[in-house]
Amino acid sequence: MGKIKTKKHTGKKRANPTGVPSAADMARADAQMMDTDDAADSPATPLKSAAATLPLISKLVASAPGDRVWAAAGVANLVHDAGNRKILLSKGLTTALLERLQNETHPEVLLEVTGALRNLVLADSTQANELGQKGVVVGLEKLLVTCRGLLEAQFAGRAPANTDEEDARNLVGPLLTNAFSLLNVLCVASRRAVAAVSQAPQSLAVLFEVVSAADKFQRPVVAAATALLEIVTEDNEAIYGKIAPEVRAAVTALVDHADVHVAVAAAGILYNLRSLAEDEAWIARVLSVVQRVLASEHEQLLAEVAKYMDAAAPLAADDVMMDVVNDSNQKDQVPVEGQVDKVYDRLSSTAGSVGTALELLANLTTHVVEPDSKDANEWMDEEEDVAEGDVDDADIADEDDEAVIAAMQDVAQVDRIDAASTNDAAIIQYVEATRSPLQVLFAQTLPTLLAIAGKAPPRPAADAEITSNKTALLAQAQGLRVRALAVLNNLFFGVLALPASKRGTHPFPLLNLLPPPPQGASPRAVTQELYNTLVQLLMALTALAPEAAVASNAESNSDSLAELLSMTLGAIWGLLKNFDSPVDMGAATWAAIPIDHINGFIQLYYSPSATADVQVKVIGVLGVVGKRQPGHLEANRVIGAHLFSLMRTPKTLPAAVLVEVLNAVFDVYGDKSFDYDVFFRESDALAVLKAALDGTRAVAKGIDRRKQRALRDACDEAVLNLREFIKYKVAEYRS
Repeated sequence: MGKIKTKKHTGKKRANPTGVPSAADMARADAQMMDTDDAADSPATPLKSAAATLPLISKLVASAPGDRVWAAAGVANLVHDAGNRKILLSKGLTTALLERLQNETHPEVLLEVTGALRNLVLADSTQANELGQKGVVVGLEKLLVTCRGLLEAQFAGRAPANTDEEDARNLVGPLLTNAFSLLNVLCVASRRAVAAVSQAPQSLAVLFEVVSAADKFQRPVVAAATALLEIVTEDNEAIYGKIAPEVRAAVTALVDHADVHVAVAAAGILYNLRSLAEDEAWIARVLSVVQRVLASEHEQLLAEVAKYMDAAAPLAADDVMMDVVNDSNQKDQVPVEGQVDKVYDRLSSTAGSVGTALELLANLTTHVVEPDSKDANEWMDEEEDVAEGDVDDADIADEDDEAVIAAMQDVAQVDRIDAASTNDAAIIQYVEATRSPLQVLFAQTLPTLLAIAGKAPPRPAADAEITSNKTALLAQAQGLRVRALAVLNNLFFGVLALPASKRGTHPFPLLNLLPPPPQGASPRAVTQELYNTLVQLLMALTALAPEAAVASNAESNSDSLAELLSMTLGAIWGLLKNFDSPVDMGAATWAAIPIDHINGFIQLYYSPSATADVQVKVIGVLGVVGKRQPGHLEANRVIGAHLFSLMRTPKTLPAAVLVEVLNAVFDVYGDKSFDYDVFFRESDALAVLKAALDGTRAVAKGIDRRKQRALRDACDEAVLNLREFIKYKVAEYRS
């Protein structure tokens, strides 16, 4: 390759590609620190020649600091484009940036280098491990030690020794922000980075000092520090002993911080450190901040997203252009710097914080379902190991007999509850007497969760320009709906998982976690309204299926719709199961389900948008509705016809769907005293099940236990249960 001749255009003012202020900018702004957490730029123009990358790489080691700053800023912008990134990496970008990080002394160069490394990991998370192996954490530790020295001098009131030190002090805030942000993205991408940070004493010391003295730092620094501490403390007990009580106290105070990002991150840290808490007060603190964030941020976020969707793309700044003579001796003009879409960054960051708040709420359901519980699976039996290999009917052991007996005892204990407790007045009185303060607080979030789940994100106008940032923001907003529904799923199924010993004599413990009925109203009005709201959401989503199928990004739209359908059906299923109790035979009084809803569920099962997971949950809902006693014969006939039509061709069903269909059949038609046994006989369902036995066994044997152990075990159990169910029904008819 021949010599590359370059000439920089000096007539244009250089744009600032990362949004990070230079030393001159800082002076003009009276040393006000600016937010530098900007990672999403407008799409960069791909380089036209590999030769064009060499000036950038070579300028990273130029003697003039200005050239090094310029090169690092250019890299920070260009790495967002996959083509540019590939070329830059092939020319040794990683090594060049790390060399600057470890040996650079000029603060503005370090600022741009850390920004470039952060953007590189954000664009390609696979770079995190390579950077870790090459010592990125060691380089950042050195930088943080330098920042610590500057802070100590500044806090001590010592005047800067020279203009260089003054410039460095002006940049210490942005440097801390970039360093913490880089460590954050590394830890998100690699658990090895978490371990490395946990063993970096100087980095932890600076991090703890910023968190403990948050009032001395600008918001971007505190936000970056708390975000890093949250990810470092997640499932990382090795660091717990290094966090002093005063740091934990400072974190507790930060949950009341005015900035939503800081408050949510602090709440996340409290959750991560829950095993160190002396009491349960932390739960109320976390619940309070989650409620505040969800109530204040979501509606405003959607309103601003709507404006952003219809706005024109940000005008590109005058890029710094570099003339490059390529291998063909032709001159290329290469853009080095671009403009950051700060509106997108702000909205995306807010959506991220709202999502984190919803995730925290989902995690907290265990603690509010059973307030004294510290671990989600405290009372769950551990799965027993089963030998690998195929299992025939005769080889299926009865090792679960004890669990079955225990489950039957649980049901028996619930059966013994005085039926008078199902009287509305008695239930309201019982709920008021047993509801904990945490449950009261949690119940207040239910209307907000339903509002988030039911609010579709705004779509761009027909004539609006669609950019990658708009698409990404829409996906984030849609993801908030999924997270809100996940909270409801966790709540409903968490209550169902409570064994009888934890339920006490409560007939319907879910009522403790739902908003109380209006004065004088029945608690059944609350559950009916909740069911109606979820079904309305399901109907709205189903109506979107054709639109999703023809959209330009049909695959991502389809995946998002399927996830929303699955979560909504899961919430409906969990809700109905909570009031499907032998204590109160009038389950329909808790949630009346008309025939047209049942037909709608069946239509959804056959919909092109119905994945196997959606089909499983449709069957789950129908299984609960189909066994309602007494009466409801018309509903059962519709549901039974659907179940047995599926069982006529078991080999065509996904294994998980087949298992759920059989579970529904066993539940609905397991007793000849039920009203529905008439339909079972009239439809010759026993013959259908006998014919399905071999096909069901074939489906089970077609699953590799080594790859899908849980599914194979479920199918083996279904085969055994089907065989025994057939024997039972035959004997029942003979009696």
